[in-house]
Amino acid sequence: MAMLDAILLPAQSPATTIQNLGSGVSTIEQALGANTLFSINADQDITIRFGVPGFSAAASATDFRIPANSTFTYDVGRNYTSFKCFNLAATPVNIYIMFMSKF
Repeated sequence: MAMLDAILLPAQSPATTIQNLGSGVSTIEQALGANTLFSINADQDITIRFGVPGFSAAASATDFRIPANSTFTYDVGRNYTSFKCFNLAATPVNIYIMFMSKF
C-alpha cells in the first residue's frame, strides 16, 4: 500500500553516514528490515539501486539519480529491502541516511 501523506519522525535507530565514497564506486549493500522508512541525501550526485537481501549487482551510473544536497525519503516495502549507492561525482562523496517512523 502506498503512503500518500504522513508526518515522519526520527526513528529509534541511529543515523548512518557513508564517508568518502570514491568517484565511480558503489557502496556495499545496506540491508534494512521490511517496511523500513529512511531519508537519504549526499553532498555530491549519487544513484541508488534497490534489491532483495544479498543481491549481487553493484549500483551504477544508470540507476536512479539523487541530486547533490537533495533529500529523498523511501519506504522499502517487503521485498526490495536492501540498497546500494554509486558516486557519480569526480570527488569523494558523503552519504547521510536517517531512519524515520510514522509514529
